Amino acid sequence: MNFNLDSQQKELFFNAMFKELAVIIFNIDKEVVFSNEKMAGALGYTPEELINVRHQNFCFDEYVASNDYQNFWNSLLIAKKSFQDKIFRKKKNGELIILESVYFPVLDDRKKVINVIKIAFDITKRESLLTTTIKKVQDSSEALTEISIDGNEKISILTDNLKEVDSLSTNNQLATKILEEDIKKYPLF
Repeated sequence: MNFNLDSQQKELFFNAMFKELAVIIFNIDKEVVFSNEKMAGALGYTPEELINVRHQNFCFDEYVASNDYQNFWNSLLIAKKSFQDKIFRKKKNGELIILESVYFPVLDDRKKVINVIKIAFDITKRESLLTTTIKKVQDSSEALTEISIDGNEKISILTDNLKEVDSLSTNNQLATKILEEDIKKYPLF
């Protein structure tokens, strides 16, 4: 499918994308050069506050200090590869935000990286709900396991009791038979 958009259609297309998607653009020094309202709001900033903020400010210290962080940027800036995954970032107030993100390098005519664009969806609520649901399922599973173990123990006790009743019944039948035979041998009347 080939889209031949005139300049007005392109502008409408990009405006619609920027309205619906959270977008942030970094320069090769890993500093914000643009953010739309949706991305800024998700991170707890205004778009103006984000200008020149370094990418590492949105990351937790452990990640910034890791080899993964350096590899992430090397992949974008040197290998010129896109990155897509669920990521954990830090909002302005220090709270966790979970994003489903796509980062991709923007190349100039000479195939040199000039910017990195990130498009993201805030999935924090969905992940929180999923975590809560998984916890409830695990708790239910543990409760059912305990009930099952308790039930098995009760069945085992009941089985032992039935064996004892059967043994007593067999002994009683034997004793009754012996009594009957004794009565026949030694009648009272």
